[in-house]
Amino acid sequence: MMSKISIHFLVAVCLFCGLGAMGQEKTIPSEQVQFSAEDESVTQPVSIPQDACSILKKDNNVMEVLASQNLQADQLPTSWFAASEVHLDGPNEHDYVVIGKGMLQGANVTTFWVFAQRPQGLKLVLTLPAHDLSIKPTRTNGYRNIQAVMMIAGRVSTAELRFNGKDYIVLTNALQV
Repeated sequence: MMSKISIHFLVAVCLFCGLGAMGQEKTIPSEQVQFSAEDESVTQPVSIPQDACSILKKDNNVMEVLASQNLQADQLPTSWFAASEVHLDGPNEHDYVVIGKGMLQGANVTTFWVFAQRPQGLKLVLTLPAHDLSIKPTRTNGYRNIQAVMMIAGRVSTAELRFNGKDYIVLTNALQV
């Protein structure tokens, strides 16, 4: 009698533990969603894809700094950038946040470039000088919303950006004194 109860108990425990394990999802490292001009904010750096580099070489600010350093576009130092892969439209595409570093960084500000994956390659969907950039979980037109914080002359401005189907545009901009 005792052995039947023990066997039933063991079977019940095994079933319970097995069902519990089936409901667990694999843990994957979460992507970085907070970026700042203040620190080495890219915690999961990736190489910048070639099509993004081609676009960055044509950016007016990048071209000005290249010229000031007597460099050609094909000599663009990779040390001027840090990049992180994000997912703006879903888990299967590879989008990127690129942050200006070194010569492209100012006091309390840097430029953020956001690239979205398209069938034709990466497309620049946002260029923005800011102190902080956050990728939000909420979405507009399928793409995650973005928040940017700028600090100017002791004032803080927070911009909420939404994807309009083509690019990110400023929806609201709140100034805090």
